[in-house]
Amino acid sequence: MKGARRYRLGRDVVAVAMTGEEACLEGRLRLRPGQVITVTHVPVAGGVEERCARVHSWHVASLGKEGTTYRGLCRWTGPAG
Repeated sequence: MKGARRYRLGRDVVAVAMTGEEACLEGRLRLRPGQVITVTHVPVAGGVEERCARVHSWHVASLGKEGTTYRGLCRWTGPAG
C-alpha cells in the first residue's frame, strides 16, 4: 500500500506468532492501532514476500535496561503493492 510505513521482519519487528490472517509482532517500535503498515520479509512457501497489515492492538510488553519492548496484533489486509 502506498504511503504505509515499511518494517522488516527480523530486524524491526519479530513474529511471536503468525497465521494466514494475522501476526503477533514484537519490537521497539511504537505503532498505533488503526495504522496501516507494510511488513517485509514475511516467510511464504518458496521464499519471502511483503504484506500489508492494519495494527489492531499495540501495548508495552516489557520495560528493561535496553528500553521499552512493544507487542501487538496486526491483521493482514493483503499483499503489498
